[in-house]
Amino acid sequence: MPIISLSLNEKILNEIDKLEKEMGFSGRSEVVRASIRHFVVEEATANKTEGNLYAVLLVSHSDTSDDTIAEATHRFDDIVITHLHSKAHGSKCLETFIVDGAAVRVKAMFKSLQSNRNAEYVKLLVI
Repeated sequence: MPIISLSLNEKILNEIDKLEKEMGFSGRSEVVRASIRHFVVEEATANKTEGNLYAVLLVSHSDTSDDTIAEATHRFDDIVITHLHSKAHGSKCLETFIVDGAAVRVKAMFKSLQSNRNAEYVKLLVI
């Protein structure tokens, strides 16, 4: 296996050490390899542009931006099967969308929400 060199700041290194202990990895390299595998799979899935996708889309935002997020998602009613709006801590909201449709449409919804300045966190989980 080739060896690569990588520079990390102390904060990230501490997080890696914490993950190693909490998740039972055998060393820092295992944590980094698992992280890279996760990232590669996630990117490949998010960039799939053919066929249908069944996925969960999570969006967190401030409760003051409910209308803006709703407007952004109404353009994708054709692929939204379920939409759950949850009040979280304080003034935070969590939107959970279950979507089923053409990969191009699912990706467009994901990108639309990612680029929405009112969305604080957007995650696509393809099932």
